[in-house]
Amino acid sequence: MKVFRFLAPALLLLAGVGVVLVSGSGNPEEAVVESSSEQPTDSRALVKAEAFVVHQGPLQLEVDGTVVPFREIKLSSEVSGRVLVKDEHCRAGKSVAAGTTLLQIDPADYELDLARLQNQMQQAAVNLQEVDQELANAQELIKLAEEELQLRTREVERLRQLTIGKGVSENEFDAAQRNKILAKNARQTALNQMQVFTTRRKGLVLAQQIADSQLKRAQLDLERTQVTMPVDGIVVTDLVEQGDFVQRGVLLATVEDTSAVEVKCSLEMDDLYWVWSQPSQPLSAADTLSNYGIPPTPVTIRYRMSSRGDIQYTWKGVLTRYDGIGLDERTRTVPCRVLVSDPQAVTVWKGDREVEAGTVTGPRALVRGMYVTVSLEITTKQRIVQVPSSAFRVDNTIGRVRDGRYELLQSLRVVGELEKQSRKYWLLEASEEMLKTGDQVVTSATTLGLTSGMDVKIYKGTLPGTEESESQ
Repeated sequence: MKVFRFLAPALLLLAGVGVVLVSGSGNPEEAVVESSSEQPTDSRALVKAEAFVVHQGPLQLEVDGTVVPFREIKLSSEVSGRVLVKDEHCRAGKSVAAGTTLLQIDPADYELDLARLQNQMQQAAVNLQEVDQELANAQELIKLAEEELQLRTREVERLRQLTIGKGVSENEFDAAQRNKILAKNARQTALNQMQVFTTRRKGLVLAQQIADSQLKRAQLDLERTQVTMPVDGIVVTDLVEQGDFVQRGVLLATVEDTSAVEVKCSLEMDDLYWVWSQPSQPLSAADTLSNYGIPPTPVTIRYRMSSRGDIQYTWKGVLTRYDGIGLDERTRTVPCRVLVSDPQAVTVWKGDREVEAGTVTGPRALVRGMYVTVSLEITTKQRIVQVPSSAFRVDNTIGRVRDGRYELLQSLRVVGELEKQSRKYWLLEASEEMLKTGDQVVTSATTLGLTSGMDVKIYKGTLPGTEESESQ
């Protein structure tokens, strides 16, 4: 055993030498021929690349939004009184049509006021008739006084033509003069009465107008005892009950207009850049207020329920205005409002397929508080391209292959993300100089060792050594 332990290493060494001699005993000429038959290797780096696609149609920008009421109306009491009737529809959450009576306030006092003012109007009409009759009488008296004055004047002129002492005494002439003066006095008295009656009539007309305005006010107060629904909508809150006494100005209920809704969202300045870039109508230099507006932009509102992720509910709307003016100091975003003119016109999607709304359980209208996705549909003049997500690097760069040469493109303006046929693409703003027809973008899992200006070769299959990284 000791002898075998010393001989084992020597035997293994001899066996190794024998193997080397046997393997090297081949024909040397064959080795030369094999080495001479090898092709020269290609020194270009292998990369995977795909062609980009120029984006067609409107640009989709997505932001989060919250549904808010289009109008919220506070119904207050316009008259004082006790609530006699409260309709069953005047309850929070009830859907009510426009014109429906919600509350009836006791109208007794207002009916009495209306009757009293109607009597005043009749009295004013009688007073006017009376003064009109007096005016007519005064006009007749004036006519008689004029005739009397003319008669007395002719008598005085006839006596003056006769010589005093030739059949006419001074007393007769003085009597004729006196009668003429009395006729003038009677005419002036009739004219004065006419003026008084005219002035009195003006006062009576004003009194009738005041009574008429008070009558209209009483009619309005009587109508206001009936509180009606001003729009088609929902009662949000009801604050009084039957039997309560309310004063003028007391809040009775709050209702929400459901004919339309708005979606409140906030856009970053980069998003507004694309909204502003849309073609618009030329504006005059004097139209300075338009500089504070926003171009109307079509919008699709999307809503998903967490338990039904495959079902999507959509509505059409329009980005119409800013929510105020300026940027939010905390978020540095611009608050905006989207108007949905028909919140009940819902379209239901299951995956990429539209389905009948009646066959799917879910919301049938947009209501306040819903958390939605706002998708802006922007028609822009800029050139937008679709690049596979695998080509986009974390350092905001992509690799371009043009005429077999690699170039690294930096400072890219990313617009958004798009999904087609279960593949994701990035939307980039790119000029013809940056990406032209025939160029390809590098989609290799790793680009280590690649530098701008390097010659590369596009490999269609799986690159050696990248199987594991690509599968990840």
